[in-house]
Amino acid sequence: MIEVLDDALPDPLGYLAEARRLTFRDLTFGTDTFRGIAFAHRRDLADLIEARTGARAVLSFFRRSPLGQVEPNFIHSDEAMGRLTGIYYMNAEPPDGDGTAFWRRHGDSWTMTRLVRARFNRLVVFDADLQHSRALFDNYGEGDGARLIQVVFLR
Repeated sequence: MIEVLDDALPDPLGYLAEARRLTFRDLTFGTDTFRGIAFAHRRDLADLIEARTGARAVLSFFRRSPLGQVEPNFIHSDEAMGRLTGIYYMNAEPPDGDGTAFWRRHGDSWTMTRLVRARFNRLVVFDADLQHSRALFDNYGEGDGARLIQVVFLR
């Protein structure tokens, strides 16, 4: 299941302004370091996804990813984090090609099966066991222009 919802939040500019004021830091889990993380300060997005799916949010955070930021993985699933994943796109003018790519493995290679393009105030909710990645490997921007998403994991 992959569901796309445009115009997800009623005040996306206010929500974005609040998110930008949060403190973003690096978090290490095991051997992986995830950069540019700030924990969600409100439940707006979690409540929206819970109401639509009946699932319960277990973790929600913002992720700021400037150009060249080193990431611990590319194609991956979120199966260990829950049943569903929500990704909310927060850049007012994302570059062409930004979004979330979904993949299927064929032998030693991967084939992209779908691309959900990033759009301001767009939410994509999908089965956490689906293989996916950011669509732009190297991320983009810096400061307030860096790639910014919110991630919600649900059980």
